[in-house]
Amino acid sequence: MDTVTKILNDRDKILFEKALKFYFYARQQDIRKLNSQLRERFNYAGQVAYSLIVTYLREDSLKLEYMDFLNEELKTMRALDNRLLEPLMIKPHEIDEIEFNQEVSIKVFDEDNGRNLQIRYNPNTSTAVLEPLQ
Repeated sequence: MDTVTKILNDRDKILFEKALKFYFYARQQDIRKLNSQLRERFNYAGQVAYSLIVTYLREDSLKLEYMDFLNEELKTMRALDNRLLEPLMIKPHEIDEIEFNQEVSIKVFDEDNGRNLQIRYNPNTSTAVLEPLQ
């Protein structure tokens, strides 16, 4: 796989950042403290956000059905009893407060290709990069 660089237009930048915020929300929480059903829900939602990000970078297509799923999932999480979400550092209603002021880098394992990847996003230049790691 070669390195892929995308320059995001205004619409794609908004959607890409929403997916990235949701990914951070679903993956960067201490979900081990949540009950098993919520852990599974966070894990699956994080996978959908990851798929949305990688699919966009590989195929230059933001899958709106993935985005719709994430929006519905966020609505569901916002409606949950606050006591269930108490262990979370970032609550569902705070996800939009996540800001990208500098380049963000995420290292992930791509199960389809059996290799590590890095996703880099620079909000100042509206660029997203997907690159294989050695």
